[in-house]
Amino acid sequence: MATSENATYVILVVEDDADIRNLIHRMLHRSGYTVVTAEHGRAALTYLDAAAQLPCLMLLDLEMPVMDGRRVVSELSARRRLRSLPIVLMSANPAGKTVARDLRTAGFLSKPFDRLALLTTVRTIQYAR
Repeated sequence: MATSENATYVILVVEDDADIRNLIHRMLHRSGYTVVTAEHGRAALTYLDAAAQLPCLMLLDLEMPVMDGRRVVSELSARRRLRSLPIVLMSANPAGKTVARDLRTAGFLSKPFDRLALLTTVRTIQYAR
């Protein structure tokens, strides 16, 4: 059920696979979150640079064309306004969890994941802040 608390919690989903991106969007939206999507890292940075209000959390695919997750994290850390944005890295790559730890992201989701894993991760970060 949607709550006003979740509706003000904006999540940016950066995922190159349209089916996965849309599925994540639906799962979060049905749980009451406001969701913005981007198809790759460059589009996400363009959105973030222009955003009047930053999202509360970014769900970021590790492996994407145009600009991958590693590069996005590097670019965010170089921008003072964006460096504190919590990031959850997502990947089917078995090394993804290590990459997430090395990049010091707020969390990691191993693909494929289900709705419960997604919401548990989001809520853990949401209520820890």
